[in-house]
Amino acid sequence: MGLTVYISNKEIQAVLGTGNANGVRANGFYSYETPEGSYLNGTVTDVQLLTDAIKDFWEKEKLPKKNVHLIINSSQIIGRVTNCPMLNRKKMLTLLEHEFTESDRQENPIVGYTELGNDKAAKTSRIFAEMSTYDYIMTFVQIFAEAGVSLSGISSAVGKMVDLVEDTNILAPEISIIMMIDDVMLTTIFFLNGKYYYSSATRVFAHRGTMEFGIEIAGVVSRLNQFARSENIEGHIQSIMLSRFEPEEVEIVQQAIPGLHIGDISCTELVAPAKVKVSGGDSIFREMAFPIAGLLSPKNHADILDRAIMVSPKSQQNAKNTKLALPYLVVSLVMLAITIGLFVVNYNKGTYLSELNAHNTDVTILTNASEYDKEVVTVKELTQQKKSLELLTSDVQSYPALKSEVRNLIERTAINLAEVKFTGYDAESGILSIQATAADVESTSTFIDLLNKEDIFEYVNYTGYTYNQTTEDWTINMVCSLSENAGK
Repeated sequence: MGLTVYISNKEIQAVLGTGNANGVRANGFYSYETPEGSYLNGTVTDVQLLTDAIKDFWEKEKLPKKNVHLIINSSQIIGRVTNCPMLNRKKMLTLLEHEFTESDRQENPIVGYTELGNDKAAKTSRIFAEMSTYDYIMTFVQIFAEAGVSLSGISSAVGKMVDLVEDTNILAPEISIIMMIDDVMLTTIFFLNGKYYYSSATRVFAHRGTMEFGIEIAGVVSRLNQFARSENIEGHIQSIMLSRFEPEEVEIVQQAIPGLHIGDISCTELVAPAKVKVSGGDSIFREMAFPIAGLLSPKNHADILDRAIMVSPKSQQNAKNTKLALPYLVVSLVMLAITIGLFVVNYNKGTYLSELNAHNTDVTILTNASEYDKEVVTVKELTQQKKSLELLTSDVQSYPALKSEVRNLIERTAINLAEVKFTGYDAESGILSIQATAADVESTSTFIDLLNKEDIFEYVNYTGYTYNQTTEDWTINMVCSLSENAGK
């Protein structure tokens, strides 16, 4: 039994339940009024006030204090979907750090992800990646710890909702949007053929429950429909599902939608998928959709909280201390081995010399024995050094080398196709970052295809196109994984 918690501007919601491959079962629902002035749109504005509220909430409801997963709906957790090669967890996190552009990066960024699906034939994974900052995540960890609650994970509300929608196949193969309102903040999630495409958070200015409110919501729908056109998506928005709207507000929105004149649009309240069993029915699901979605167990997941703990000052200091102590430990072990070796050699020689004392009293033999002992030690040391050099050589040769030949090959391939700029290289993972500029998208695609045919690359991917209106050309950010024989 797990507990998920979602903090909104008006209330703190907690849901008890289970989640596995068969779906989600939620059967315990609790809420507590968020103290005014303590929390606004994902930002803690009064730490002590919010801490006291959480502590009082847990004591009154006698909620579990361990295995608690926090769901946050905030612009300070940036989320996006991307297709990546099928990699292990460490390499995937390294690759995803390049997925977020410099404009998104903040001080001490940390990354997590959830795998939404994969294509084994193409050896690619569809990933929902999240990025936040260490300080932001640890603020919530410390607040809950002060209240006596231990957090086991932290996720974005949009990410959890996307995972639930795609896992349960709740949406038809069409253009759909889910709209969830929290006080005056409206979160809209755009799906294309049942798959996540885009999300946004906007403030609603009209008074809720008025016709102006319905018109403002319809305006959000209209802007999303224009966005779909700008993305060259055929068709128009066909279905809208509303969550946390009052019944009269649903009717007002349904009346305002036809005024958009963009085609037939189905506008209904959000209902729980068949794989989600909620005690209390669809009304409870709509009210607590975010924490209920948090009960779903991801198939392949790297929690952003785990990354925050890994990069904490204490963890980094422990790692630093280990690195500093390692050379001394190795030297001590080598010296101990040499000492034991010499002791064994001397012991055996002593026994042998005792048995042949008469023979070994000869000065010449004693001198030769002494020289022999010295040579034995020298041979042992040279053998150890040889093994160490062989191991070092093997490790060095296993890494790709970013030599001029690699750069020249890329620049030759780009002739008449694109101008290239090398923006970064991670020697540990062999990831080379390139920015290519071309007059048209087809040239960059041809450029990527040609690079993929070269043996020096394991793969060449791109993370997005940008059209430069001033220079009337396209810029593409590329990620190239060098193969082991690159530069050799």
